Amino acid sequence: MLSGGLIAPVLLMLALARAPAASVSLWLGLETVATAVLARVFSREHFARRTWVANGRVFGAGMMLAAPFEWRGGLAALLAVLAAIGWGMDNNLTATLDVVTPSQITFVKGLVGGGLNLTAGLLLEGHGITAGRA
Repeated sequence: MLSGGLIAPVLLMLALARAPAASVSLWLGLETVATAVLARVFSREHFARRTWVANGRVFGAGMMLAAPFEWRGGLAALLAVLAAIGWGMDNNLTATLDVVTPSQITFVKGLVGGGLNLTAGLLLEGHGITAGRA
């Protein structure tokens, strides 16, 4: 859960600081590809030919629609792809949990990820939570 709850969101924020949100959201479509490829590599999932073709199309479309036009965009793309890989790893690890329902997994992932990110934000920014206007 560390990859999907803390590392990937931080990488996403770094990508968003360097590129338009529309481009980053298109690059994050690669989470599907990352999840599938990691399932094939680590879990030995069987992929039919059409699965590889579909993943190739998703990858190609995402890259064509949001291709970076400058090096700064290239770094943002790399960060977004690394975030997608982090969430792909998280998806594969939690898919092996048979003792709990997907709803329970999602609930715990939200609590853990939210708690980790809130803690990291408070530690990095050094500001407390205040009520009232910002």
